[in-house]
Amino acid sequence: MKIFDKDNQFYRTIKFLLKVCIALSISLILTHFNFYPLDAFFYDLRMKLKPTSPTSNLIVTVNVDEFTLDQIKREPNIKDHIKFMTELAKSNPKKIIYTIDPTKLNGTNADKQTMATLGEKLNIIFASKVVPQKGLENELQLSYPFNNWNAMPAPRTRESIIFAKDFVTRRLIVSGFGRPTMYTVLAAEFRKDKKQVRGLYEYLETEQTLIDMRPTGTYPEYSFYNVSNSEASILPEDKIIIVGLNEKSDSAHYIRTSYSNNLFAMTTTEMQANMLDTLILNTGFVQSSRFVNFIITSFLALMILFVILSVKPAKGLLAILGLSIGLAIASYVAFAFFNYSINMIQPLIVIFACYYLFIPYRLILESKQKWEFQKKNKLLVQVEEMKNNFMKMMSHDLKTPLARIQGMADIALNDGGGLSTPQRNAISTIKDSSLELSELITSILDLGRVENQGVKLRLTSKDINEVIKKAVKDCEYSAQKKNITLITELEPLFSIKIDEHLIKQAITNLIENAIKYSPENTKVLITSEEIDNEVVVQVSDQGIGIEDSEVDHVFDKFYRSKEVTNKDVKGSGLGLYLTKYFINLHKGDVAVESEIKKGSTFSMNLPLDLN
Repeated sequence: MKIFDKDNQFYRTIKFLLKVCIALSISLILTHFNFYPLDAFFYDLRMKLKPTSPTSNLIVTVNVDEFTLDQIKREPNIKDHIKFMTELAKSNPKKIIYTIDPTKLNGTNADKQTMATLGEKLNIIFASKVVPQKGLENELQLSYPFNNWNAMPAPRTRESIIFAKDFVTRRLIVSGFGRPTMYTVLAAEFRKDKKQVRGLYEYLETEQTLIDMRPTGTYPEYSFYNVSNSEASILPEDKIIIVGLNEKSDSAHYIRTSYSNNLFAMTTTEMQANMLDTLILNTGFVQSSRFVNFIITSFLALMILFVILSVKPAKGLLAILGLSIGLAIASYVAFAFFNYSINMIQPLIVIFACYYLFIPYRLILESKQKWEFQKKNKLLVQVEEMKNNFMKMMSHDLKTPLARIQGMADIALNDGGGLSTPQRNAISTIKDSSLELSELITSILDLGRVENQGVKLRLTSKDINEVIKKAVKDCEYSAQKKNITLITELEPLFSIKIDEHLIKQAITNLIENAIKYSPENTKVLITSEEIDNEVVVQVSDQGIGIEDSEVDHVFDKFYRSKEVTNKDVKGSGLGLYLTKYFINLHKGDVAVESEIKKGSTFSMNLPLDLN
């Protein structure tokens, strides 16, 4: 056995495994590269399309806004903030978070001391941008007199020099250098469970997660001026209040979000509200691991491999489009309803990479197959020419000598001159053999006409009974040799349009088969009748019968029953095939019923009206 024979199962298995290895290798390489800008694009797209996540309803924001500046005609100073903080206390807040640095406010030392004391009394938390390393915790502490304020690290993130590098805020720092951030500390007070933060991952000595960001305007926002100057408190009670800036004088007071890349897309106070709620509700997004990315990418690569090599190009494109859409839908559902972020870039790249890698391979295979087909077609054309030449030779060069042999044999047999019995038997054998050879040549010529689509009906109105009688007469000699009685039972019939030559040949084939496969001293019955607008001709014998397993094949080209072959009964296997073909040309049909050792009945049905 040749191992590398292309038809060998082992060779095909090796080829398949090689293709699988290529697909897996592409997946493995792709999953070791990061495509942050493209990842960010699909992340933001899903964020925009997903339903807005609910909030904890614990957080409101108060901003020094343009309305405040317009009303007081300046930046709020220490005295303004003292007045503001006094009003804040009336709403009994759970927590007050200041993102405005009090040390940079204008005011006298006495006013600063008053504000510092009031802030200590209200337990104000100063949200510092600093995340100090171990041993440098003093960096968080504000300068005197605000040094007793509770300063906590509350960094904001921008993907500026890492990840997507588009300055969008997508991540929050849960802890840095072993110290929890303000968001983590406050969320722990308000969370209902103590489960681990969702989507936590380590990066440069920090623990981070992806923010469950809401659109701008989700959290209630109040103006600094309105809060300070209202006769009654306008703030809802028992809330976490985040105080900051929204005056658009400095873009540093704002962030870009997944919803908008505008410089003023969202205030830092609302950003911190989103970060804090993400941890309170524990709805951070879990990023799919590298292993999960590899599994998804490998699965798609193998699917593309199967599609490209097994499906037609048009269906292949639809399948690839379906896989891409399926990936997008699965990714969206996981993101929107389970806060699970599936990496889409590597799977999408592998879909198109494998497509453009294996398509040329398929084209090469198809070109090779096309070339082989053309080569075989050329060979078949040559074989067809040889067959046609052979047919012409049999028609002209063989049938004429056979006719002479038959004629001379007839003369010899009819001559009364002293032929001995052995000589007469020998001449009879010569005549019978020449007749068999002539019939074989006729069958092969008819087959050639059929396969070359050269048979055309020449319809004339004929009494089918007359055609049957002629066929019976032609078969009498063969029947007499085996002492077989040919019995005809023909009902009177109207003339129908048929090709007399073809129908006579079909009936003759059925009668000759009945004689050939019947034992001596038996009978063959030929009948005709009209049933349901059809002429039905039946030929019944008392022969050897046909096995049930072979009944469906008796009309196949060159098919001969095993029982017949074992009995050394001569035949070409073309008679019944041609019979069925000629009957089908007349829009009729032929069938057989048989019983072993009891005989067979062949039925030929012809329509009364050929139209």
